[in-house]
Amino acid sequence: MKRVSIIIIHLSLFLFTQQIQAQQSANKHKPSYTAIMDTISRNDLSIEEKYKFTQKIAHLPVREQIAVEEAIAKYAKEETDKAKFITLNCMIYNQYSAMGEMDDAKRYLDIAAQYKDQTFNVDALGALYYQTGNYYYSIDEEKKAHENYYKAISYYKQSNTKKFFLNFLYYRIGNAYLLKEDLGSLSKIVEEMLAIKFDDPYKIYYDNIYSFVASYYQIKANKEPQAFRKNMRKALFYLEKSIEIYEKHKKTAPNLLTARRMACQNHLMVADIYLKIEPENMKAIMSHFKQGETYLDKEHPSSLARYKLVKASIDTE
Repeated sequence: MKRVSIIIIHLSLFLFTQQIQAQQSANKHKPSYTAIMDTISRNDLSIEEKYKFTQKIAHLPVREQIAVEEAIAKYAKEETDKAKFITLNCMIYNQYSAMGEMDDAKRYLDIAAQYKDQTFNVDALGALYYQTGNYYYSIDEEKKAHENYYKAISYYKQSNTKKFFLNFLYYRIGNAYLLKEDLGSLSKIVEEMLAIKFDDPYKIYYDNIYSFVASYYQIKANKEPQAFRKNMRKALFYLEKSIEIYEKHKKTAPNLLTARRMACQNHLMVADIYLKIEPENMKAIMSHFKQGETYLDKEHPSSLARYKLVKASIDTE
């Protein structure tokens, strides 16, 4: 079951990241690739106007998106402040990485890194170190990945618009400690995660944080049998907070399907914890189990697996 939780965390991180990119890039008019490239080539447009086209290309095939970003990057490179140039190269890195074309991906990441001393923009530098961390994560160099993630965190903490990335960064770091059941490192991550402040429309991400904290207390309960019930009750507290966040902010969730899956998992975990610490409390057990069943996506393997495990435990009772 622990592995199932970790899979959900990875999936949640990936889907939320992709959804944010899609949300920021959405455009009702969906201009054609040719029209965009023709417009970008106009000399009467400022770099700011050209750069705005990065938010209007989500509907294009990925390689056309890359071509647009490369075209804009040529103009951005001419600016004294290289923030846009760095960000564009990070975007291209991310797209090549998603396609598994890591040689090309790394080439653009290296280009971005060459200009890191030519900007003070915290969002651009945050993006650079975030993607650099992702690169090292992809080649299993955890120490270097974490070093870069923490650099990204230091910049995103200063951001006025990108603080929501802190959620993903702490998740990435925290996952490694969950796998190792490293309570000391996890406790520090939990403390930092709980200190994050989100504004609308990103308050839904508190559900991720509270769910992660609940996982920490479940691991702690299993490793500290003398305080098993105490830690399980703390896990319950944070799971219920996560559920509350979902119900309150689901209408503004960047990815409602993923948020709903997490709510399903949380309800099922609450039912499972009650089975462990209050097996006689069938009212609470069945209430959360049925709500989890309502949210269940049977096409999602991890959710279905947890559902079957909890159902089997209930049937045994």
